[in-house]
Amino acid sequence: MLLIQFAMIVVDRALYLRKNVPGKFIFQIVLVIGVHLWMFFVLPGFTDRPFVENSPAQLWYFTKCVYFGLSAYQIRSGYPTRILGNFLTKKYNYINLLLFQGFRVPRDKYTIKVFFMLIATLRIFKKDSFEFFFIQINHSYMYELYPIPRGVKKKAMVKYGAGGLLVFLLIIIIWFPLLFMSLVNTAGLPNHPIDATIEIAMGGYQ
Repeated sequence: MLLIQFAMIVVDRALYLRKNVPGKFIFQIVLVIGVHLWMFFVLPGFTDRPFVENSPAQLWYFTKCVYFGLSAYQIRSGYPTRILGNFLTKKYNYINLLLFQGFRVPRDKYTIKVFFMLIATLRIFKKDSFEFFFIQINHSYMYELYPIPRGVKKKAMVKYGAGGLLVFLLIIIIWFPLLFMSLVNTAGLPNHPIDATIEIAMGGYQ
């Protein structure tokens, strides 16, 4: 199920990059039919639990319904004609730098975006040089605004606070989808014992 979710995200993103509204419409219909068949027919057959008694499945279905509504609005309105992905590069400051670096973290998604969206005469593996130039200029600009003396040790609060926060966010990003999908795939109902019979026998004594 987790792999299927990831594949749907990739397909949806590819349709967005290509601005393919008819493809998005067909993809929406396939998803709606597939999700309803899975939630109301296939999953209850596997778990022996009706949909109305499966709370994780209901939460997942509600999330999917919200996604279907937003996708339908996107299909009706069409994809934007102006790409806003580079709006973070309009100014040089720490906020824009951190947000832009976060945008670049999912490397596969970012590389696909560059290959699809950028039109240039450079080789395919050189097309992300523009974003690299922005980061270097931003660093130079921030050094001028906030000069830091060389050789000064960072405070423990700054060092461990920022590093600990990044590690915590990384753990959440990795484990939250896995834990959520494990709840959705839970099969069966707990069967607690309500009655027991115990017999004790002692032998070898006179």
